[in-house]
Amino acid sequence: MKAFISPYKVKEWKINKSEFIESLEKGFAKIEIKQINNENRKFCLEWSIKINDSIYIEGMLDKTLNCVYFETNDVEWGYTFSKWVRKFMPKDEEIIIYDESYDIVEKLDENTNKNIIISKFS
Repeated sequence: MKAFISPYKVKEWKINKSEFIESLEKGFAKIEIKQINNENRKFCLEWSIKINDSIYIEGMLDKTLNCVYFETNDVEWGYTFSKWVRKFMPKDEEIIIYDESYDIVEKLDENTNKNIIISKFS
């Protein structure tokens, strides 16, 4: 599963990067986090999480601080991670989860149906 999570329309708010990093570190025991300082890169942070011997989640935070990209080999963990990311974004904002080609676009909020996300990204 490869997915992006961002607002439906361009917004000025930003994910609190320090809080996001701290929560990543506290929430996942086996994690590597790397700050990206290369001005030519679109992302400012990347991480690699090892859930167990067979499941991983790798991701990046966009320099705009309102878009997260992640990849995982387990769709259920992808859903769980997307809901975790969502809590760093304003509750009243329309947030979507989508694939790179925009073939899959779903609203991501407290009412998001787990089965729909899993079936579409499988």
